[in-house]
Amino acid sequence: MKHYRRGQNPKLYTTCMTEKHNDDGTVSDNALANAATSMKVIIEDETGEVVQALADVTASATGKYYYDGYTIAANATTGKYHYAFRALDGTKGADDEGYFIVEEQIA
Repeated sequence: MKHYRRGQNPKLYTTCMTEKHNDDGTVSDNALANAATSMKVIIEDETGEVVQALADVTASATGKYYYDGYTIAANATTGKYHYAFRALDGTKGADDEGYFIVEEQIA
């Protein structure tokens, strides 16, 4: 799990993939694909408070996205932060959520 200090900008990553459901119930394909409309991210702090409302993320290549637009406030709560990516068109984000740790800023 990545660790960041107050004042830093976490860089969060996700991928977006297609899924095909076969007649036998298995899933195949899983090819990287861009979301048809948009990909968004939301970030919550240790207490569950939303610190970054749904924000657009940047595509770096087909099906690969990142977000680095959130700056951890100087007085931010320390601890485990949760983030979640969502493709608003229903395409599944394969690595769609995770955590990072916010620590005290070094003086």
